[in-house]
Amino acid sequence: MEHKNYKINEVAKMHNMSKKALIYYDKIGIFKPKYVDEKNNYRYYDIKEFPVLKQIIYLKEIGFSLEEIKNLLEHRDHDVIINALTHRNNEIFKEIQRYQDMHNSIDYLLKFYKTAKYFDKRDLYKPSIKIFEQRKIFYLKCEEEGNREEVMLTYRRVLKRLRELDLFSHQEYGTIYLQEGIESGFKHNVGAFISTPENFHIKEETILPEGKYICMYKTGGYYDEESVKYLLKWISENGYEVISDIYEYCLIDYTFTKSVEEMVSELQIRVK
Repeated sequence: MEHKNYKINEVAKMHNMSKKALIYYDKIGIFKPKYVDEKNNYRYYDIKEFPVLKQIIYLKEIGFSLEEIKNLLEHRDHDVIINALTHRNNEIFKEIQRYQDMHNSIDYLLKFYKTAKYFDKRDLYKPSIKIFEQRKIFYLKCEEEGNREEVMLTYRRVLKRLRELDLFSHQEYGTIYLQEGIESGFKHNVGAFISTPENFHIKEETILPEGKYICMYKTGGYYDEESVKYLLKWISENGYEVISDIYEYCLIDYTFTKSVEEMVSELQIRVK
């Protein structure tokens, strides 16, 4: 039984595509009409080939190039298509992970900026207790004697190291005062850090254990030894013992102000 032959405009309409696309598919040999009328140059298609067109549309929709699709159609083999789909599926999974990371970064930034929005001077220099779950940071120690500029430069080294690993974190960052500096002074025991997401796996990263932290908002920029000493004194006077490095998480930086005196950060020290 002879099937009806369908004109190009009919095929385009029923597949929700343009005649221009079908003409191009014919030109590159990926989907050709059954025959072309020599008198009027009309293209006519056999309904039995429609499943092939559906496959082209689907493969294009999930990210295959026309060249890749043509190759698959020329080698109609189960193993070839299985391997191709497996490879594409893995690529899509990586894309999903990338967009999930972007979503998490945006979600973090929204929370971060909302915290900064509602902060005011009444919140300064008032130590309080916070309970944190386990977190991760990546830090580098200052190469030169610690000061505000050196900490800022060290933070750039931190970002550079992440980029070398093809990583980037939008999460909290700040100054780290190493525990050994509590007695000997922080000039040579200070650095910069950035928080890292769970899916980052960096050999040099540091785990911040869950537990009780004494926290305090303060002003004064990236390196402020006086505020650190003030909080350490409060901790000692109230019977706590320091059991961690000291982390100064930046809250309001040069993004929001040009004045160091108006910059705000939160000191966090794990205690028992």
